Amino acid sequence: VSLVASSDLEGKRILMFSYGSGAVASMYVLKGRSGKIALSSIRSTVDLSARLSKRVERSAADFAGACDAREAAYGAAPLEPSGGVPLAAGVFFLRCIDGRHRREYGRTA
Repeated sequence: VSLVASSDLEGKRILMFSYGSGAVASMYVLKGRSGKIALSSIRSTVDLSARLSKRVERSAADFAGACDAREAAYGAAPLEPSGGVPLAAGVFFLRCIDGRHRREYGRTA
């Protein structure tokens, strides 16, 4: 949707797929159209190019360290995550997991 002209997608069905960080993914279909919720409106709201340009390159060692930290925390309760990365405004994050494995989330300002 972000790389194709809206006029090329009008009247066509678009298969969308979104994967999460766990075992669940979503697949749905959009129908290209102009009007109240046009593809061009979605494109400008998402601003994918700008978001992708803000990615930060990390080394393989950084990645391995992050994987080790996740492995060590897997199934742990209580847990207060530490060593995170700066998050953009409005992003949800895991604040803690209590002794009964209930999760509490926060949202950045």
